[in-house]
Amino acid sequence: MWYKSWVEVRWRLVLMALLNTFIAALLLDDTVPAAVWRNRLIGNLPIVFAMNAIVLAGSGIASQLSQRPGQLVHPSMMFLLSLPITRSRIVLVRQAVGAIASLVLLFATMAVYVIAAPEIRELITLSSGALFLACITSVLLVAYAVSALLSTVLDQLWQTYGALALIAAVLGGFPAARFWTVVLAPAELVTRHWMPVSIGITTCATLTAAMVVISVRTVQRKQF
Repeated sequence: MWYKSWVEVRWRLVLMALLNTFIAALLLDDTVPAAVWRNRLIGNLPIVFAMNAIVLAGSGIASQLSQRPGQLVHPSMMFLLSLPITRSRIVLVRQAVGAIASLVLLFATMAVYVIAAPEIRELITLSSGALFLACITSVLLVAYAVSALLSTVLDQLWQTYGALALIAAVLGGFPAARFWTVVLAPAELVTRHWMPVSIGITTCATLTAAMVVISVRTVQRKQF
């Protein structure tokens, strides 16, 4: 089951790695001050990592569409349901593989930025960098959980569209949701509108766990 889940997600991982490489090449092509890198770290890059997670969430247990005319479901779904394992295990394993791939891509991409851009090393310390990664990791897992949950009720195309729209609306419409900004923003710019880091991470962890539980319950009760 673990290997099968990896086979299904590996090309998505390659696609997202190529996307991140292209973005990194553009950002690292010119020399900019640390202030510009601060804006990139707290503004654009977290959205990119959230998008990576949404795509790597896969197509769920039943939402992968068949590419053959007249065939409504993909043979992979029938194979999954015929395995002598519980539906809850299928869901948890598939979600775990995609989540691990998302985290590996996050840390690998950030490592490239830190190594290749000395301005970032001037901007963050070891402690602030670790806290920033913790914030981004928690947001990434929420985005992943949203996409994985939608995969239990939508096909893979609308799953991606729905997750992207929801995450973009929350992060774009509610400044408090971008709580990672507090870690790197200058003290004089931190306002009461931003959620404290501890509350933000706790909220993200709670939402992620809740959506995983709902995903499992949905698949367990669904008629295929």
